[in-house]
Amino acid sequence: MTSSKTPVRKQPYHHGALRLALLRAVKELVAEQGIERLSLRECARRAGVSWSAPGHHFGDKTGMLTAFAIEGFRELKAHMERRRNEHATPPERSAATGAGYLEFALKHPEYFRVMFRAELLNERDAEYQAANAAAFSVLEDALRQCDLVHGA
Repeated sequence: MTSSKTPVRKQPYHHGALRLALLRAVKELVAEQGIERLSLRECARRAGVSWSAPGHHFGDKTGMLTAFAIEGFRELKAHMERRRNEHATPPERSAATGAGYLEFALKHPEYFRVMFRAELLNERDAEYQAANAAAFSVLEDALRQCDLVHGA
């Protein structure tokens, strides 16, 4: 008999992989259950690590969600840049950048459920601010190229 629950990973995570394993667990759980039911303990169980590991690594749920949002903004930026770079003219590049934003949002709604929930994040985190600004600068640059945004 098989279970519909995602199995607990049995292999230990070594240095460097814990963060990735925990953020992967956040992504899976947000997609399956939503943000409200997300817990550090369940992320640890899903990642196959001790219940205290997420707290030691991220501090608290806000820290973990902020790290997840940072990952989301970085992925969004990279996706928009890839789409933009497939085209040569400013109007095509601008349209491709916008399409890249929408594609990413539709393909990765779990990121978008977290990235724009300010009340759940540490918006003062310098890494969060940098990732957020970098992603939106790609959109601003695409619009500026088409003279749709005025000013610097």
